[in-house]
Amino acid sequence: MSVYTANGMVVASAVSAGNEHDGMVMALVLDGRAAVVVADKAFDIPRNQRLLREKEIDNRILRRGVDNGKLNRVAMWLSGRTR
Repeated sequence: MSVYTANGMVVASAVSAGNEHDGMVMALVLDGRAAVVVADKAFDIPRNQRLLREKEIDNRILRRGVDNGKLNRVAMWLSGRTR
């Protein structure tokens, strides 16, 4: 997960432990400078959607159950995994 300001500057990035659900760490990373959140499908849970809506932060989380095609391949490439 990465958090950006309105002008595109990365202000936070997070990787969670293997035994922890990724979606549960979002609230710990957000701060007052956040304007956009980019994250994979693990962060697509109602609690995070509600949190971003309440804080009026642009939500760029990949959706579950939706073929995000190229976005998924780019995310996998960036993380060093391939199909």
